[in-house]
Amino acid sequence: MEEFARKARVIAGAVQFLKRPESAVPRCNRQLLVAMLSHKALRWLSPLFALLALFSSAALAPSSDLFLLIASGQVLFMLAGLAGCSPRLRRLDMISLAHYFWLVQAAAAVGFVRGLLGHQSVAWRRFNRAPVELT
Repeated sequence: MEEFARKARVIAGAVQFLKRPESAVPRCNRQLLVAMLSHKALRWLSPLFALLALFSSAALAPSSDLFLLIASGQVLFMLAGLAGCSPRLRRLDMISLAHYFWLVQAAAAVGFVRGLLGHQSVAWRRFNRAPVELT
């Protein structure tokens, strides 16, 4: 849960920063704006793109075996991510991968909305981390 909170907080803070008129982003620099859009904004909007892909595949599934296969794969990948909520199942590589992917997608969606609405606190809270043993 710490990973989710951290990712959502970072994205929300970045969105809030970019919304400020006095942010350090020079809006007249086209190269920087393209880099910002391709690196950050598209990644932050990836949950929306994932949902659009699922809905598109589901809408096209009745008319094409290929889209039925794609939609089925997307649903299975979502279910695998949900199965990752169980720590026992998360030990399986594919479950763990799907779980982390959807965790990051959900955190991006939450963080983006929080940032747009200005609901992200500027105060940081420290997370407890397990000590690392050096060998």
